[in-house]
Amino acid sequence: MSATDENRIEIWKTIIDVQKHFNELEMRIRNVAVTVLAAFLAAAGFTMKENMHVTLWIGRVSLTSLVLLGAALCWLAFYGMDRFWYHRLLIGSVKQGLVAEGALAATYPEIRLTKAIGDESPITIGSRQIHSSRKIDIFYWLIASLLLAGAAISLCQRAPSSPPPKPAAASAPVREQALPVTAPRPAPPPLPSPVAASATAR
Repeated sequence: MSATDENRIEIWKTIIDVQKHFNELEMRIRNVAVTVLAAFLAAAGFTMKENMHVTLWIGRVSLTSLVLLGAALCWLAFYGMDRFWYHRLLIGSVKQGLVAEGALAATYPEIRLTKAIGDESPITIGSRQIHSSRKIDIFYWLIASLLLAGAAISLCQRAPSSPPPKPAAASAPVREQALPVTAPRPAPPPLPSPVAASATAR
């Protein structure tokens, strides 16, 4: 193996490591996106169960629809980061890997990892091949469409009607109880004075 071939192989290894790095970043983004989506769905289920509504300038709106709308916006933010940021970097590293493998193909035909993965990646539906970029679009937009549809349907959820005020309980009339009338007690007889008593004794 010449020094030139060794350098080319090292370059190819570095390119493969870069591909692995961007692929792992994309998988982490999707894992976080699914976790956040699950949290939104749990919140939407709770608000739907409790039939929660909020008052906006357009009237009373189901809180479930707002939660699902927020979930769709957050989900599409992850889609933009995945599809138009890291996936484009991954495609660039794949293209450079094909260039490096093309330079080594004459001497080392077994170094064809990037091409082999690229050949196996697309799936065929009918007469149409769906590559990785299109699969990302389908994955994100399918779930986003379901979230938006759920938000639209939740708008039809009726707000709970406020119960009518309960009438005040009528107080029972207070009956006046007649107090028993007692006859006046006779006055005690007067005591004899001491002067009259001494005169009688004489």
